[in-house]
Amino acid sequence: MAPSVEALGLKVSPLKYEEQIEPGSQKTGYVDVSNPNDGTVTVNTDVEAFRQTDIDGNLEYYEAERINKGIQFDVDQFQLAPREAARIFFAIDGSALPEGGVYAALLFSVDSEPPDEGEASSIGTTSRVGTLLILQNGDSGVRTGEISGVDVPLLQFGDGIQGNVEFTAADKARSIAFQPKLDSSLPIVGEREMDTGLVFPGNTRRFELDRTGSYIGVFPVEVTEGATGDTARSWVVAATGIWQILAPLILVVLIANLVLLRRFQKTSSLKKTAPRKKRRRS
Repeated sequence: MAPSVEALGLKVSPLKYEEQIEPGSQKTGYVDVSNPNDGTVTVNTDVEAFRQTDIDGNLEYYEAERINKGIQFDVDQFQLAPREAARIFFAIDGSALPEGGVYAALLFSVDSEPPDEGEASSIGTTSRVGTLLILQNGDSGVRTGEISGVDVPLLQFGDGIQGNVEFTAADKARSIAFQPKLDSSLPIVGEREMDTGLVFPGNTRRFELDRTGSYIGVFPVEVTEGATGDTARSWVVAATGIWQILAPLILVVLIANLVLLRRFQKTSSLKKTAPRKKRRRS
């Protein structure tokens, strides 16, 4: 029986490779590929371009002639024994690549054998892993943008303050895809860096804002972009974490005290306004 795609999985390092090269220059790099499985595998190499396709940062891989000419592996195919690793080199030719931002995926695939005759399917499958290669071919690229939206619901309950932040990368000459530095800030507890990802020039990407913790009150949530200082703010009414339990109890106690106070005030008022009985003389 042929092994599953999961059993044929490879591991690569690094997952992302960023470099700046001079126009027309050549450079060599490498990717470490390992086989964590119990069987020997034959690995195929390939290079494809990639681009951002939506606000969630999903990527599309596609064939591009200039990318294939400008970035090439030393080998088209190699074998890995069980739990063996290999360092696979690739060459970059800046003269064959477009100037500015270059985005390529260094891919490694293992074709599974089709199932034996008589099994449910006779079609083999392919498992691919790879390294994202981000190049600046020429002068230093422009890495800038702005916070284009902050969507943090007004009422916040649950485990903490949660919402979404949208960031739009500038689409200027020499702009290059980059990972923005975004910080979320809450009163008293301060700043915390958000998890972000690659944003392509002229594209918008949505990132999750998650500040787990116990918060109560009405206060602003601020998000700041590190490079430009661009800031956006949204106000929330929060009772999160332990305050989800304490706040209702405190509210019940306050309401009970108010009810008792009103009753006490009403009773005192009745006593003061009640007419006094006149004493009879003997």
